[in-house]
Amino acid sequence: MQNDRLDYFILAYESPNFSAAAARIPMSPQGFSKAIRNLEKELGVTLFAIDGAGQRRPTPYADRFYDYALSIRHERALLERSFEQMSEAGAMELQVACSLGVAGLAGHNLKSELQRRCPGVRLTLVEMPDDDCERFVREGFYNCGLLVSPARGDLAFREVYSTHVCLWTHRTNPLFSRNELQLEDLVGQPIAMPGHGFKCYRRLVDRMEDAGLPAPEAIERSELIWIYEEAAQGRALGFCLPYMENLAAFSHREDVRAIPVVGSRWGFGVVFDRVPAEDTCEAIFAQCVAACARELPR
Repeated sequence: MQNDRLDYFILAYESPNFSAAAARIPMSPQGFSKAIRNLEKELGVTLFAIDGAGQRRPTPYADRFYDYALSIRHERALLERSFEQMSEAGAMELQVACSLGVAGLAGHNLKSELQRRCPGVRLTLVEMPDDDCERFVREGFYNCGLLVSPARGDLAFREVYSTHVCLWTHRTNPLFSRNELQLEDLVGQPIAMPGHGFKCYRRLVDRMEDAGLPAPEAIERSELIWIYEEAAQGRALGFCLPYMENLAAFSHREDVRAIPVVGSRWGFGVVFDRVPAEDTCEAIFAQCVAACARELPR
């Protein structure tokens, strides 16, 4: 399977429509659609279907294939980097396993801060689901990681950021007028959120079960744009964090608002299989993460 087809599929999955995805390459929307159709023929399944509102949506096949495509891209990036390292002399790269969503929040100033403190060290954040991030650090594939809280087992973990969990809610939902949501309010409400392999899903299910409440139906979406779209169409509540409501992509609609869930938190921190010595780049990286986290919105 050609690598560009996987890249095109990832763009299609993460973009609101094919035209927006094609513009990022760039190529014509017609050529992009043809590439996706050829991929569907090769796989023998439908990856994108038109819903009742006339919008193109990923199918369950696409959700599964997206995980596969990301893993292939990750492995390809590791292979390409190993080739670069073989041809370079004296350059050092710090590869960090990173829970999906954390890099977009913490990574903006992190690389420049590490370069300022450790000239000559290049930082690569390799994004993956929470469970994979934790497992790869534990098994020694990465020396450290940026992990959604908490860490399990004997890993060394320091949380550096925590904020409320909110749910995007559409005006048509009776909960829209609430200033906060209780767990009881979520009974019978579909919730669009990252699913299995992500701690936000597991923690919500655990809290509901501990309270003697049935777990809500989860509409599994790993991309923020699709989570928001489910809420914006009134099909589900949508997992989000407070600062997201002010992002340009999500602040233009008055019929969707983010409502805090009482007692629910989301955070991240630095994780190691063992605590590094103070003068190592891993230890300095952890200091940089803590410094950048202090500047993040809560």
